[in-house]
Amino acid sequence: MASTSTPTTGYLSTSLPSPTHPITLRTIAPQDAPALAALLSDHRNMLFESPAPPQPMPLSTAELVIARMRDSAAAPSVLGPDGRPASGPGRVNLAVVYRGGGEEETMIGLSGFGSIKDLEEEEGAEGGGKRTVRMGDVGVMLDSAYRRRGHAAEAVRLSVEWGFRPVEEGGLQLDRVTAATLGENEPMVRLLTKKMGWEGTRRPAPEREGKEEVFFVVERPQ
Repeated sequence: MASTSTPTTGYLSTSLPSPTHPITLRTIAPQDAPALAALLSDHRNMLFESPAPPQPMPLSTAELVIARMRDSAAAPSVLGPDGRPASGPGRVNLAVVYRGGGEEETMIGLSGFGSIKDLEEEEGAEGGGKRTVRMGDVGVMLDSAYRRRGHAAEAVRLSVEWGFRPVEEGGLQLDRVTAATLGENEPMVRLLTKKMGWEGTRRPAPEREGKEEVFFVVERPQ
């Protein structure tokens, strides 16, 4: 049996500073629990995430959520003999941290990949066999006080660039990045179409009966 290569040490130390905006994306940490609880308890941040207004999130719940996120981020990516990822984390959630010029950092949102999975698909138009495609679903949620500054688009850009980066360089080495948002979420649709330049496809939202979503697919640059 062919052996796989030496795995990475996981993604718990991931840090992606923006060269153009005062934000850094990093792996979410235990000290982020109060900020995460506030973020997910604010109805302005959850308008398009749930049909019902959010209930206040207890700090203990936020701590458990972060622990699960970090468990996933700790999983290493392992390269197979073909140089492609044979296994890796099922998600890597990144905190969006605002660098306001002082020494203290403020967590203002979430980005990264909430789902990473493998998809088997036909290779080539002639059906020349199957290939495994590793893809991640990117997203961003920012505290309402930090919107309209370009931070959300920059967080998506940083996440995608890192997602496509080779494992040897600390990235996820994804083959494909996807994103989905409700069609009525006009700010997110504008971000992905106007600022990122992506083209989306409208389709029924799989988990929101009667709703329409816009689905985006971006292939790894060759």
